Amino acid sequence: MYGIVHFTSTTLPHHILDKKLRLLQRLQERSVAILKGNSHEPCIYPSNQNSHSRTTLFALIIGINKYIAAKPLFGAVADAESIEEYLMNTLGVPSSNITKLLDEQATRARIIEELRALSKDSRIQDGDPIFIYFAGHGGEVKAPAGWSAEGDTTQYIVPVDYNCKIEGEKVKGIPDRTIAVLLDDLAEAKGDNITVAFDCCHSGSGTRTDTIDPTRLVRNVEKSLPFSDDDDKAILSSPSGKRSDSIASGFLRKGLRSHVLLAACGREEVATEDDSRGIFTQALLQTLRSSGANQLTYTELIKRLPKLISQSPQCEGIHKDRMLFNNRGPSVLQVYYEVQKSEDKLEYQMKAGAAHGIAKDAKFALYKDRDSFNGPPAAILIAQTPMAFATTLIPDPEGEIDPSVSIKEGFVRQTHAGVREDLHLYIVMDERLIEVFRLLAKEMERNDDGRRHIKLVERKEDADLAVGIDSNERVLFDVRRDNGRTWRVPKTVKLLADDVYAVITAAAHFNYHLRRSTTQGAGVLLKKVDIEFLKLKQTEEFDYDRYTFVVIPDPDGKNLIVAGNVDILADESAIYGMRITSRLPRNAPELYCSVFFFDSDFSIVSYYQPGTSGEKVDTSLKPNGEGAVTIGFGAGGVSPRTYHLRPEQNFDVGFVKVFLSTEPLDLSHVCQNSPFEGRRQERPADPKRPLLWDTAIIAINQWKSREAAAFTRNH
Repeated sequence: MYGIVHFTSTTLPHHILDKKLRLLQRLQERSVAILKGNSHEPCIYPSNQNSHSRTTLFALIIGINKYIAAKPLFGAVADAESIEEYLMNTLGVPSSNITKLLDEQATRARIIEELRALSKDSRIQDGDPIFIYFAGHGGEVKAPAGWSAEGDTTQYIVPVDYNCKIEGEKVKGIPDRTIAVLLDDLAEAKGDNITVAFDCCHSGSGTRTDTIDPTRLVRNVEKSLPFSDDDDKAILSSPSGKRSDSIASGFLRKGLRSHVLLAACGREEVATEDDSRGIFTQALLQTLRSSGANQLTYTELIKRLPKLISQSPQCEGIHKDRMLFNNRGPSVLQVYYEVQKSEDKLEYQMKAGAAHGIAKDAKFALYKDRDSFNGPPAAILIAQTPMAFATTLIPDPEGEIDPSVSIKEGFVRQTHAGVREDLHLYIVMDERLIEVFRLLAKEMERNDDGRRHIKLVERKEDADLAVGIDSNERVLFDVRRDNGRTWRVPKTVKLLADDVYAVITAAAHFNYHLRRSTTQGAGVLLKKVDIEFLKLKQTEEFDYDRYTFVVIPDPDGKNLIVAGNVDILADESAIYGMRITSRLPRNAPELYCSVFFFDSDFSIVSYYQPGTSGEKVDTSLKPNGEGAVTIGFGAGGVSPRTYHLRPEQNFDVGFVKVFLSTEPLDLSHVCQNSPFEGRRQERPADPKRPLLWDTAIIAINQWKSREAAAFTRNH
């Protein structure tokens, strides 16, 4: 007899717990009852765990938009409020455990005061999780001669009163070493279960921000105030004497012991906000909501973040392989599934699968019965590729617990998230779409590596693709990108299950190839490869071999890529191209390069691919700048590109993705036609992975006019 046991924790307030139970029941109803075609009602069992009288997580949240003497931001306050909403509504943290500083509240003195107050808060016990979040400007400046600094610079966060005069002195940023001492003091008083998240830049000024879109900003200050040896002496000194000379500079320094740091970008990158939201914070919250804070280590969390344009989130700290909050965060709703051991082999069958949100490689703790939930598990099991309603679990080969247990029937609880699904899908509850659910169930029953993994989600806000129906009985599709921006696909389909399903599978293929990136050596190649997006100009010189006028980069133009984005005004007469150059040293390997354009109608078009050969494929890029891949001009033979908007559009976005590798990589299967122009007749196979590869994504944003851009910002 199989079943699903929903295990609840009494640490949550009743109104939040009831809300979560209702949400889970509706999700269960959506993903199981409709897909399976019955009215299965899940049984919800009360918790038999020991209840706790307090919620243990404490947080300091800071968000600054309205700087007094620095350029304003649009999204930092909204980001801070989203973090607070997640802590309160998802993790059940009471408002009394959260200190929030917004705009004028976030002065330099107040930020330092609240960091110190955490050390003295009698409610916080040793080992309780503490979460510190900052969204605003950051910066980097030359360090004073007496400071220990990596590369002669120090990094800092920018308070709201930065550069303002108080008592005759200009207010400076809060440098990395001051924050390090405050966090060391906090760890000494309350333990090292401290998580710090910074959605700000760590680099200095000089970053280009000349963009049409007024909502896309870089979170750094334009002019940095220098520090002196005397800054923050009261903080940097202890009864035993000054200790600042032992503090290395840089928020991202190695070997952090007091805390784990989640940073929006690398030291030489910039943190950006788009559509009035920080793209790092949006990606962070999306991943936490979809995977669960109690199922990820810090390292796994960073790896599961979607690939962000122009910035690479970082995780530092010797405890980065701990579970989030060291598994001592607030307990949210836990689900236990019944399992049964196979007769002839050491594996378990669980009657829950892809329809329940189970993903391949998810880990589960095995228990003999419900009375054992408080004790150690009998074994750790790993999910194989899930079917729609069932999953095979096998013992974890790296598990410390002997898997040769005698449990024939028992319960499992998910402890680690599996691989990220290719598409998070929301479908409006409407009986006219029942056939779509059935087609999805059939897809989930495919037990092969070629199928795309689709997860149904309860909230439209958590979906990559949301499906709805308009008043004309046309099916609408809303897309949510990793930066949090949502827009409607410019085309619709008839209310036919096959047509709707074709769009969903095309979107899953689109998302998979747009998001996938290397897990080893990310950024190694990109640091030494220049990617330029250029406006082109037709000359009066005629090329008789190609029978066309010669096209060259506009002599007055520049690289249009700004912080990973290209903003262009829609003009069908304008032509564009790209130039990609390797700056690797002479003794480095030559590179292979492929370039694709991912359009808003889910079509994928090849801009450039290397040739094919039965033996050795010619490389695309020679090291040391000797030659380049050119698209739209030069000897490459690839036509220039033009971009246009449909009559009803004021804005559209597509993505250019560049694949780089040290070995030939056949990506011909990536291309697909738009599902709105007819269903695809074949399914692509997964490519072989090269020894080393890398990717870059550039968003191509088209605006009808500068006025349209301003209107979009204000609405």
